Amino acid sequence: MRVLEVNLLGGALGAKHAARVMIPEKKGFILFTASVASEMCSASYPYKASKNAIVGLTKNLAVELGQYGIRVNCISPGAVPTPLTKATLRLDEKQVQDYSCAISNLKGATLDANDVAEAALYLASDDSKFVSGLNLWVEGAEKIRSQTGQPVSYESDVESAVNTTVSMHGKLDIMFNNAGISGKPDLRISSIEREDFQRVLEVNVLAHPYKASEHAIVGLTKNLAVELGQHGIRVNCISSGAVPTPLTTTTLGLDEKRVQD
Repeated sequence: MRVLEVNLLGGALGAKHAARVMIPEKKGFILFTASVASEMCSASYPYKASKNAIVGLTKNLAVELGQYGIRVNCISPGAVPTPLTKATLRLDEKQVQDYSCAISNLKGATLDANDVAEAALYLASDDSKFVSGLNLWVEGAEKIRSQTGQPVSYESDVESAVNTTVSMHGKLDIMFNNAGISGKPDLRISSIEREDFQRVLEVNVLAHPYKASEHAIVGLTKNLAVELGQHGIRVNCISSGAVPTPLTTTTLGLDEKRVQD
């Protein structure tokens, strides 16, 4: 309980009293420190549970406090050579940095406390004035690296499968969309061809094309971060809301002012 009281309850109480002061002002920013351990199995149960809870607390507070102009985010760093990390891992600063570099996918850079400070500075600044509910990972794609039937892509095949089911059972209660192929296993971004993308997209994400394509961009970003990290190349993406661009105004049938509203 001691770990949960300090890591979770302490943070929740801090947010409670910060919000009490910020709400009348209709502005403010609350930042938590979570951990890469929230999604990796390399920490004690109490620590991992507390850091997962911090991520959930961040998102819940972002929803509740957004109406008052208060932003809430958290940062999930990797193994930063702090006194706590050194004591937990029983390593000195150099050994912690070597460990962090070894498990990180991004090469050519070393994680230190300044990286976390820079992330915090960005989230606290006006540069991120429309960023809330974010868990910002500062771990060199370590988390992504650790996660690591007959395909159907023609409508007539899908229609036939549904019709056969209804014919046999008189109804269709559940549709489990498990269509998926991986494509050629050893493809690299430098050698991939249009046809390699097209075949996988036809099978895996044909329905709901825009939403599927944007999710595909997230997956592509993560895959590239893993592949290119060894060359010191960072890869990220931005998921924006309804920005009044020509595409958005045309799609929604609204003018710029109405999109902003």
